[in-house]
Amino acid sequence: MPEAPQNRPVLRPTVLAPALAATALLAACARAQTPEPVAPPPHNVVVIVLDDVGVDLVGAYEVLFRERGRAPGTPAATPAIDAFAREGLLFTHAWTVPTCSPSRARLLTGLHARSNGMGSVVKDAGDDSEASAGNAGLSLALPILPQALHATPRPYACAAVGKWHLADVAQLAEFPAHPLGQPVGTWFETYSGSLFNLQAPPDTKRNAGYANWLKTTIARDGTLKQEPKRVPPAENYPTSDTTADALALVRSLPEPYFLYVAYNAAHAPVHDVPGATDKPEGHPARLRAVVSELDRQVGTLLAVLDLSDTTVVLVGDNGTESRGVLPPFDPAHSKGTLHEEGCRVPFVVRSPRLAPKLVGRASDALVGFEDVYATAVELAGAKLPPNTARDSRSLVPLFEGRATQVRELHYTESFFPNFTPDPATGAPPPNFRARRHNQAVTDGRFKLIRETVSAGTTPEVREQLFDLAHGGPDHSPDWFEAHDLLLTPLAADSDASKALLRLRTELDSRYPSLAR
Repeated sequence: MPEAPQNRPVLRPTVLAPALAATALLAACARAQTPEPVAPPPHNVVVIVLDDVGVDLVGAYEVLFRERGRAPGTPAATPAIDAFAREGLLFTHAWTVPTCSPSRARLLTGLHARSNGMGSVVKDAGDDSEASAGNAGLSLALPILPQALHATPRPYACAAVGKWHLADVAQLAEFPAHPLGQPVGTWFETYSGSLFNLQAPPDTKRNAGYANWLKTTIARDGTLKQEPKRVPPAENYPTSDTTADALALVRSLPEPYFLYVAYNAAHAPVHDVPGATDKPEGHPARLRAVVSELDRQVGTLLAVLDLSDTTVVLVGDNGTESRGVLPPFDPAHSKGTLHEEGCRVPFVVRSPRLAPKLVGRASDALVGFEDVYATAVELAGAKLPPNTARDSRSLVPLFEGRATQVRELHYTESFFPNFTPDPATGAPPPNFRARRHNQAVTDGRFKLIRETVSAGTTPEVREQLFDLAHGGPDHSPDWFEAHDLLLTPLAADSDASKALLRLRTELDSRYPSLAR
């Protein structure tokens, strides 16, 4: 902000000796001829979210981790994503929350779950599981990424397609245009897709699924339209429908734009892909066929993007669900858990800002869903608005080869129930008490998992410590967290003992449990 006139120093003429005057003149001419550094122009940002697609299902990760010595797995055929990774930067240690709603909230708010209130899944009225009653959705008072991009020097057009899964039933009853924010347009400007996981149309008793679902479209003025979608025709298949909506927006949105594309696939129910001649048998095989079709649709979308002025971030929202996990991966460590198979996800970026030496390479930096926020804002040529996205770190220094890490320790969590945070501080209501709170923190090598259950006056706490890099047999990587170091006493001066103290201190001081 410019200083007020009364605060400016008084400028007085200065008399220079002839030699000094000549030197000053030459310096002034040099400055006049040297152009000021020009910031790169803002460009489009596209975020593609895959549902329940862990690193075990993606070919590019399979190849990389096998080269590093991990036992062979059984990924899906993902040639489009693999090609995208060869043209971009693949992150090997990207974390998020291990379930759908919280991971989306983390991406769009730039905040950990404890600050955005979303620690567990929001369910629709037809779901009778634990979280179906009274589990709050994302508060409309929180600023999300599109809001920050609207406020940049060149305001962005912002649209969302696909799975929303951030509003609870009560919120939608009061404000049906939840993806657009309040007032309408504060968040996204348009939306189309499924507000929860796939819901059955209200005029049918058939179960919801990929052949029978309810689509919601919200126009710029907040007008809402809902229509049943049934397959055939194949165009009504949710994965195809989301791609078609995204393609239409790529062709029509004014630049610069932010497009959020959240596929429902490969979330349950597992199914046969419409029109496919091959009908695989068994849940794991059918799931991989669904992922392969998802990959084909992602390839269709990537093919129409102008990648010379568009940054694309492709991520998985959490690990693979347990029924689709095949050896050597452990189904007990999959989606919903804070083991690596639950919270470590695919995260690949292609950007015009990517240094040529990093194209097709892998980064072991500790990154997370929350970092999409600060990254997009920097790509827009702006700074983070005050008191927003406090947990987010821009990945642009990594893209440009100016840094190899953006943080020393990384954190994730899940808890139940959700809460509506104070928008200024992110604090829960004063009397909030989580029934359970699972937390994990890592320095990239050592990882501490702490599970806390609220039980009477004294919470029950269980901890596990893993050496991801050398905790396996003969100091090999502990790829599947099979060796809990806390099952045997730790030597007082060992690396593991020092790491345990450091990681416990991080949780106790910065992230005290919400289960009291």
